[in-house]
Amino acid sequence: MDREQISTFFSISLGIITPFVASPLVYNWYFDTSDLSMVILFPLLVILLPSIAFLTVINLLNGWKWPLFGNLLFPVLTGTFCVASIGNKVLKDSPTILLHARYYNEEGFDLYLRENMTVKCKEHSWVSSNDKYGTYRLRNDTVFLQGINVQYGLSEVSDTLYFKEDKLVFRLDKEWRSVLESAMYIEENRLK
Repeated sequence: MDREQISTFFSISLGIITPFVASPLVYNWYFDTSDLSMVILFPLLVILLPSIAFLTVINLLNGWKWPLFGNLLFPVLTGTFCVASIGNKVLKDSPTILLHARYYNEEGFDLYLRENMTVKCKEHSWVSSNDKYGTYRLRNDTVFLQGINVQYGLSEVSDTLYFKEDKLVFRLDKEWRSVLESAMYIEENRLK
């Protein structure tokens, strides 16, 4: 292998690998979410971006055109991944919210019951935040969650919730942070 082939190999490899590092960082920044993967991905991106820049300069100085294709993969793939993942998230979050309830005790969750009978849960902890999606049914003053496992710490929230005054009451499968049963404060309610 000559130097141009080696440069081509590394340029294409970095052009393919780097978008898988950059896209989750852009996604987390755009939606103001985080998790421990950012601790690993950001330093990796700090190493990969100068490597791509270095290879681009080497390729240009040597007049090699083919390796530049690999350097073009990075912005094209990163842009494609970011647009696709952000677009998917925006579409998932587009239904009108009928009820927004929140519970927080060092960590917690927000529950959004939406017009199309889907539910979104945003779980928060000191390390990360996650979005989960499922469906729900309403019967009188009871909400039945389906296809979603809401976590509160190391416990799971029961799939049956009920209204009590201006709160939404839930029960945990096991006690966590001295909580077995508690209530979410209703921030917004258009169900009435």
